[in-house]
Amino acid sequence: MGTSAAYTPTPNWSGVMTDVTNVLKPENLNPENAHEVVSDFVQQLRDDPSLGFGVVPPGFGTLPPKDAADKLNGLLQDLPVLPATADRPRSPSGKDGGGSGGTSGGVGGGKASPRGGRTGRGGKDRTISSGSAGVRPVATRLASFISDVPKLGLREALLRAGVDVEGLPPDKIALAIADVLADESTLLIDTELRDALSNVMVEICRDAATFEAAEQALIDSAYGLQDVIERFFKCYIIERFKTFFSEHESLKYGFEAADKVLNQASSYVSSKLQAERAAGKDLTQVEWGGKEGASIIDAILENTIAVFIGE
Repeated sequence: MGTSAAYTPTPNWSGVMTDVTNVLKPENLNPENAHEVVSDFVQQLRDDPSLGFGVVPPGFGTLPPKDAADKLNGLLQDLPVLPATADRPRSPSGKDGGGSGGTSGGVGGGKASPRGGRTGRGGKDRTISSGSAGVRPVATRLASFISDVPKLGLREALLRAGVDVEGLPPDKIALAIADVLADESTLLIDTELRDALSNVMVEICRDAATFEAAEQALIDSAYGLQDVIERFFKCYIIERFKTFFSEHESLKYGFEAADKVLNQASSYVSSKLQAERAAGKDLTQVEWGGKEGASIIDAILENTIAVFIGE
């Protein structure tokens, strides 16, 4: 991924560049070390006020994975449990309540950094702000749209989102949704958000050859909405890393080097997110535009960050 103008991040990225150099050595490139490199990158995304997470409470992103998952589960505990068949809309009378689902432990313990010095998350407690709208409002729009599909049908959900469905071919549905949910902007961060949205929507609608198949794919994803939001946050972080790498390291190592690191780190993080996920809660019932939706979005982002940077 390239940029039209030079991308100049904060001076603190020099340590990440050194880590990337070290981890690209064949003897060092493995999921754990790749995770460490991306982990340090995400920690700085959390701490830097200009990098897209938006205004968050003090201490956001400092919880260990189990505590972050417990916090998320606490917010989800009163939501109804999904029926046994996730591709069928939940019965309106099936409000079971129930527990929060299990969580696993953290992301492993005390492993060495590729540069030999990283021992913790830094634990900085401060309010983070951003000149950009940030990743969280886009996640809210994504969750709200997908929640509408089982209730309204895809055609009506698209119309309400501002997508002209007349003559829209199935293979363009995913990109049309991504375009309308992302803010119109030429800012680099908003381009990355649009790319992350596109990746998630294309993945959801990958095998949809007809409008009806795309509708069913989105209905299915609505009943795994936590997974969709986590994937969006993860894709956004990856897009940021690729931008950083392309501007600063690609001339030395080639563009494919970023993919090598990300492929290793991505599989590691995906397995940990799967282990931390609360099971069976119906997030289509959430009012995403209100306080409840904002709290859940923040908790899912915090859980995702915890898995990326957790020890």
